[in-house]
Amino acid sequence: MLIFLKNIYQYSTLYRLKAILFAIFFYCFPQTSVKGLMNKKNNTGAAIALCQFLKNEEYFNPIVSGKTLFGYHLQSSFFFCPQPDLQITLGIWALRSLGEKKYLQKILPICTTDYRRKHFRLLFGHLLNNLFQPFIAPLFDQEQYLTHCMEGLYIQYLHADFFLHWRQCLHKKHKQPEKFLAGIKYTWPYFRGDTHQRAFPLQGYVYHVGGQGIQYKGYSLFIGALGHRWTYHMHHRLFKKMVWDFWYVKNFFNTNKVSTLQQGHGLYSCLMLITLGGDWIAKYWQGYNFCTANIGEKVYQSSIILQKTDGDFFQYITARRHLLFLSYRKTWRWGENFTIQLALHPYYDFTYQIFEQAAELLLSIKIFITK
Repeated sequence: MLIFLKNIYQYSTLYRLKAILFAIFFYCFPQTSVKGLMNKKNNTGAAIALCQFLKNEEYFNPIVSGKTLFGYHLQSSFFFCPQPDLQITLGIWALRSLGEKKYLQKILPICTTDYRRKHFRLLFGHLLNNLFQPFIAPLFDQEQYLTHCMEGLYIQYLHADFFLHWRQCLHKKHKQPEKFLAGIKYTWPYFRGDTHQRAFPLQGYVYHVGGQGIQYKGYSLFIGALGHRWTYHMHHRLFKKMVWDFWYVKNFFNTNKVSTLQQGHGLYSCLMLITLGGDWIAKYWQGYNFCTANIGEKVYQSSIILQKTDGDFFQYITARRHLLFLSYRKTWRWGENFTIQLALHPYYDFTYQIFEQAAELLLSIKIFITK
């Protein structure tokens, strides 16, 4: 009995010690952001950003099969502000997929120049993943934020954003084509009231695959989306805000290698209700011959891509895609730099008359050490 009580005491003491160390670790570091560090000349510091993710898709349709992503990516960096509107960041970005024999699946150096002045911003090098979050799901797969290190050029001016995301460089020896993504997103807020706003958002990009001097069947894909956004702010204790988007999406290939999918289009609508207990999201999609070459979420497309040595092969599956999503998302925040997010994504496929679901759990920690 005495041994049992002694073990309980040792365990509780160890638990309290861990809690104390965590509190010291969390509150001793400045709870700030890189944005707040700019406007200070000769300011230096270090930052650590950790994102742990668990995403499971229970999909059994002919377009996309289910999978599980379980792991984390870590970014450790050092930054320096030689002048108030300029920041230079150097560091390492690493990806770990749990269960793999190789400890790190990707480890990449990062170097970013971040210049800001009034309504203008220029990013060159490693791009922040949250810059691509405003893109709608049919155009850009949100999963790329977890497993890819975005690199290229990004320019923001007023309500317009321009970007060049270089995904793969040309290697003639290995017959590897170049791949890049160049696009724009723009929002025109034509009405601003006390409780509601209305705007016309525009999104689009060009995805190019090819290269000179190699035997590879390249192509270019053009995609554009024009929408209308209505935002209503609620003065209620439980209900905070409602956002409704409606989009018309169009895609076009400049080659006849995908003649069946030469042109496609779709209607996309998203209704989001932000409440005290979480975010409730309803999404509707009706597409015809729509294809984004796997840049957008695969479940919205009418084809799948098979990788071959002489080029991508587009396997046509079905002309129409008719989907209804009902999602729930809850985010817990402790300070500015520690968040946990849980999301559930059940949906119904009217084309194949099946009900499927996906779920994800994200944990994000950011630590800044400034001089």
